[in-house]
Amino acid sequence: ISINPNIIIMRKIYTLAIFLLSSSLIFGQVYLDEDFSGGNMPPAGWTLDGQEAQWSNSATNKAGGIAPEALLSWKQIVDVTRLISPAVDLTGSSNVKIKFSHFLDNYGGGQYSIGVAVRSGGGAWETLWEVSPSGDIGPENNYVDVPASYDGATDFEFCFVFDGNMYNFDFWHIDNIAVETPMALDLALTSIDIPSYVALDDAFDVTGVVTNQGLDEITSYDVSYTIDVLVGSVNYTY
Repeated sequence: ISINPNIIIMRKIYTLAIFLLSSSLIFGQVYLDEDFSGGNMPPAGWTLDGQEAQWSNSATNKAGGIAPEALLSWKQIVDVTRLISPAVDLTGSSNVKIKFSHFLDNYGGGQYSIGVAVRSGGGAWETLWEVSPSGDIGPENNYVDVPASYDGATDFEFCFVFDGNMYNFDFWHIDNIAVETPMALDLALTSIDIPSYVALDDAFDVTGVVTNQGLDEITSYDVSYTIDVLVGSVNYTY
């Protein structure tokens, strides 16, 4: 059986750029940046506390970044484990945020939590963000505000913490960690949803989520995108 060649139109949106116009910008400051590209777990200066063997540097990108990434794997045990940052000098800081990408692959759900906690001077951990999952989470980008009480700390630390039944989840993927004071205007495309293929002349929607990562309120923005069109033929012979 021979099938005549069919024309397939493939449209992929390769770029979706956000353009922000402003008469003035206040530039941010980055105090720590970690993408796990060094290949070690823990990375240089970082430490692990509890269930160290369950943490690894994984050649995956499920958190939404670029491989590799940090990975916490399940185990049939109830325990607390932390991935702890190096000490960060926040001298002269204000409006500090912890940014990270992550994906939680849930299994049974319940009986555990994931979160971000902070401290200075080696004191007790203060939880800033905590979730008790009932299903998968993400991939998503998170932005955790650091309380002003830590401004100027010379030994600021933060950690990613898992607490509870490690049998009730599969994996926690973490990537693109940063501690920073953001710019006044900083808008990011955090997700986009487009079809992989569309028929010629068919209308389709481009949907996504943009997140204000800056200090100032944003009331409007312009979006532009480009479309790459690939036309090809296929011939099936049996």
